[in-house]
Amino acid sequence: SVACKPTASFVSSERLKQWGLYCPIERTNNWGTCTSSIDPVECTNKAASCLVGFQFEASNGNQCDIHGHFQSGIPTYFPYCSPRTDNNDKDWKDIRCVWGEAECDPAKERWEEAKPPDPAWFPGCRCEDVFTGVCKEPSTGEYHCAVSAQACTDPASYVLQLNLETEGIDMTCQLCAPSPTPTDSPVPPPTMSLVMAPPPTFSPVVAGGRPTRSSPHVF
Repeated sequence: SVACKPTASFVSSERLKQWGLYCPIERTNNWGTCTSSIDPVECTNKAASCLVGFQFEASNGNQCDIHGHFQSGIPTYFPYCSPRTDNNDKDWKDIRCVWGEAECDPAKERWEEAKPPDPAWFPGCRCEDVFTGVCKEPSTGEYHCAVSAQACTDPASYVLQLNLETEGIDMTCQLCAPSPTPTDSPVPPPTMSLVMAPPPTFSPVVAGGRPTRSSPHVF
């Protein structure tokens, strides 16, 4: 809602659905670039996700989308909540990819800006790794996925992704569908040389006075 111009009115995704309309996430213009030379990522979702937030530049659909940078192909990365190192019951590698800092539990987690992957421990947070909370639409009482309270008709109705289970809301809100994984070229089946074994023969082996069939040798 904060992205609306003063002359425009915010409409939630659930309200659009009631009108038979929708706004695909690929058409949104939230994305921008972290332009500081010390920032490790290019495209992200908002200024706060950059290491140097004041050098965030909105792309307005010209450079980035939810998936990545149009020219470089580098993915769009998102921030994450990382377990605090002083919590002994949590693995420091156990992170949650999120839309923004409000999703982190300050008692147990710390918020980290968007970062590229580190092969040693961190896979990076792309859009398919981000899970969001939900809003409750006042006109219907129905819940719908949303990235933050600002995407709700009633911001007070927003439920953090972390709290969905405890609130009894059985919804999974993945920011985007998983990227297709490249498949290896099909491996042709192995060729086999067909070797005909000689037909079985009867050997006059006396066993109880009757001949028996001997098994051919197969190599």
